[in-house]
Amino acid sequence: MPRTFGQILDGFAALKPEDFDYMRTDSDLGSPGPLVHTLERMRGHYESELVESVRRRPTPLAVWMVNRVLNATRAPEQRQIYLDLLRIVAEHPTASDKAQEEARRFIEHQTHAA
Repeated sequence: MPRTFGQILDGFAALKPEDFDYMRTDSDLGSPGPLVHTLERMRGHYESELVESVRRRPTPLAVWMVNRVLNATRAPEQRQIYLDLLRIVAEHPTASDKAQEEARRFIEHQTHAA
């Protein structure tokens, strides 16, 4: 039985920062997981928040979500915005090594896929 909207919100409210740490093996949200799938169903309504979050403190999951947005974006000017965001992450002072590495890998993928 699918979860209700209230149950999904309760699940989001219960998340803690360590739940987004890829290095912790006891907090796997899946691949891509219910969080990403739920947000992607809200296309056009979450992207600006994702961009702001990545600019503040990029995490590997957020970087991965930026890449997923790029996969679904065809307009060249929009693609450039998200590629520039990945370039920022690659040099971001608070980004983990993993987030920076993922950003570089996705830049390579997206620029060769275009």
